[in-house]
Amino acid sequence: MGVRTFTAVIASEHSGMRLDRLIADLWPELSRKLAQRIIVAGGCYLDGRRRQVAATPAPAGGRLKVCVDPDQPFRTFRLEPSAILFEDDDLLVVDKPSGTPVALSATGQEGSVQRGAAEHLARAGAAHRPAVLHRLDQPTSGVLLFAKNEPAEKAVYELFRRGGVRKTYLALVQPAPARSEGRIEAAIARRVDRRNQYKVSRERGKASLTEYRRLGRGPDGTALLAVTPRTGRSHQIRVHLAWIGAPIVGDTLYGGAAHPLVFGLHARRLELPHPRTHRPAGFTAAVPAGWLAAFPWLAGIPDL
Repeated sequence: MGVRTFTAVIASEHSGMRLDRLIADLWPELSRKLAQRIIVAGGCYLDGRRRQVAATPAPAGGRLKVCVDPDQPFRTFRLEPSAILFEDDDLLVVDKPSGTPVALSATGQEGSVQRGAAEHLARAGAAHRPAVLHRLDQPTSGVLLFAKNEPAEKAVYELFRRGGVRKTYLALVQPAPARSEGRIEAAIARRVDRRNQYKVSRERGKASLTEYRRLGRGPDGTALLAVTPRTGRSHQIRVHLAWIGAPIVGDTLYGGAAHPLVFGLHARRLELPHPRTHRPAGFTAAVPAGWLAAFPWLAGIPDL
């Protein structure tokens, strides 16, 4: 695919706005991080002149052109009503599908849940871009929380910082861990020899704690675990479960058995005080249908 071009005349209400923020506001498929990379790479023009500083203020009446050159077409993601778990004036909670990134990729080749959420809010006339409050790895499915306004965004960020948000995951592993429940307390660090991969490292790692409880076992050596991360390190659950010899099904990055239909990590439930009312709120995402189809024994687990 050739260069994809976005053009606009800058309105007076956008005067003085940073270029990266303006681009993200004008075109939801271009995240702010992606806009910054486009600008630095030389793909942004104001009145015909290349601008390579993301903080450049936008002039009213200026002609803005943004050029993106992905190797493949943009893939879009539409947030279906059935995927919305909860919505009010402050929060949007969705059931993220496995395989879809939370935010737009650096190359712009993929749609994202954030873009789908932005388009959903835009159709309803909302002016605020949905803020990502936490992350799920691209293959992970389940509960994902967005803020719809700045006060909610700040309040929930503070809750995460203070440990006021509880997250529970379901992990489908093979083989089952030796113990039916346990605490995994092992520091995690980024690997220096492999990009986007982490490992347990006592010397360089950050303190990390994961708790798990076995919910059931299958005839094929698989097991279903309820997992609660007490810290929020990247790939924490995946690294910890692999470290104790119980890698996640489908997680080949950390030694899990390849599976054509299943990546066995699902954000099952998220609980927090509501940012406006401060009342307890909890959101639950159903077990992916693909899990039940591939592992019929899961249907026998109570309350799944």
